Amino acid sequence: MGGDPIRHRGRCACGAVSYEASGLRDAALCSCETCRRASGAGAVAWVVADRDTLVVRGELGTFRSSDHAERRHCRRCGSQLFLLEDDEPGNVEIAAGTLDEPEAARPEAHIWTRGRPSWAAPGFAVREYEQDR
Repeated sequence: MGGDPIRHRGRCACGAVSYEASGLRDAALCSCETCRRASGAGAVAWVVADRDTLVVRGELGTFRSSDHAERRHCRRCGSQLFLLEDDEPGNVEIAAGTLDEPEAARPEAHIWTRGRPSWAAPGFAVREYEQDR
């Protein structure tokens, strides 16, 4: 424990659930099958925080996504917010894209890359647009 002491805030897409936490560390992208299916994306960016610093406002739903972890999401809009690993009771993994300042959780690794689609691999060239195309 004991990462970044700053209180970081975030929320779901509809704003019904907001949270704050500190101790951010160990940000990583995950391309495991469960993360891909739960998010509908090629990878999810997670950042670890101290679980005892997490303060949540709003109603969460819970989904047991594997034999070793559960996910928490907004019951209204479905935004995936947290991952709680059974063997890491002091930690909570926060979906980094839900942070008000997601740059605070720049991934340092990409895990479960054997499950990553080719189009989510580094160097896969696509056209970029600052806004909708």
